[in-house]
Amino acid sequence: MPRTLTLALAVLLLAGCGSSIETTASTTTPSPSVTPPTSQASTTTPPPDLEDAVRSYTATFLGGDAPAARSLLTERCQQAIAETDFEATVAQAATIYGDAIITSYSEQVDGTVATATYQLSDPTLNQTDERWLLVDDAWRNDDC
Repeated sequence: MPRTLTLALAVLLLAGCGSSIETTASTTTPSPSVTPPTSQASTTTPPPDLEDAVRSYTATFLGGDAPAARSLLTERCQQAIAETDFEATVAQAATIYGDAIITSYSEQVDGTVATATYQLSDPTLNQTDERWLLVDDAWRNDDC
């Protein structure tokens, strides 16, 4: 694979996110004749942290660990690029950008869909609105 194409592919495959989740809550005071319901403990587990997934993907991708990086992609993205091409891209990215780290991060989360925006110490790799999906209780990079 020509170096220019590999570098372009590396930049396209490397994605990031951010953390600026907005939540709103409303409160009402029940009238004296109404008894507020008692709260029950939630039986659902909170979703995993998106920033952790983004940092993990970036670290494994730039660290040359293609199997670990590939496991953080959605199935759709895994099907979009041949495994051997992905491995070659990750290996070259590790050689060229391996020391790059995330320097700023923000995200927008809406249920099971999120976007992450982050900057790295090498601005060539900066990501804007990288798409992530919550699949089987784990965030997966869907920006392919």
